[in-house]
Amino acid sequence: MRRDINPNFKKIANETIEYMRKRLDLYDKLCFDNGIFKKRTVNIGKFSQETAEEYGIVGPNLRACGANFDIRRTTPYEAYEELNFEVPVSKEGDAYHRTLCRRLEIEESFNIIEQALDKLPKGGIIETKMKDGKKMKAFAKIPEGEAAQYVESARGELVYHAVSDGSSNPYRVKVRGPTFESILILLPKLLENVTIADVPVIYWSVDNCPADHDR
Repeated sequence: MRRDINPNFKKIANETIEYMRKRLDLYDKLCFDNGIFKKRTVNIGKFSQETAEEYGIVGPNLRACGANFDIRRTTPYEAYEELNFEVPVSKEGDAYHRTLCRRLEIEESFNIIEQALDKLPKGGIIETKMKDGKKMKAFAKIPEGEAAQYVESARGELVYHAVSDGSSNPYRVKVRGPTFESILILLPKLLENVTIADVPVIYWSVDNCPADHDR
């Protein structure tokens, strides 16, 4: 975090959450309670939890087929251990329930933000010292070794792996995006023997991120 939040941030954030909660009813009527939307997404692009685990699928795509797995719960980081939230899970594994899981996660995000704002501590916001006591600064030399860290991003598990040779520049950095496997590996199999009309439904239901492929 580079700087402290604006004094009005909490008020603005709560007002935005209140506005968005009201909008969710509209989204439900347009999509999840809509017979046409259901007909075009229910039982479309299905895959099982076993298939998801075999192909390394993460995030809402994994949880929509029955796996109760979220990095914020299994390996808590930052302040997540201090927050109460549910992890939306479905068992059907189709386009409808992948979208529904994301809809429910929006609502849980509101709860998380409200709790975080209420528990936001006062005082300094930046820790500039490393574990060895040395001060961290731009282009500082990092001890030789390697480290990996992962977070639960909107699309699922996002992994960073860095290797240092002791200089001020990383020897190697690898970013593993959450949709690499779902689009480049699993999607071609999901599209086998489906109608042309179902292709965009399946494609968008797995929530592609082109940047994941570039990495």
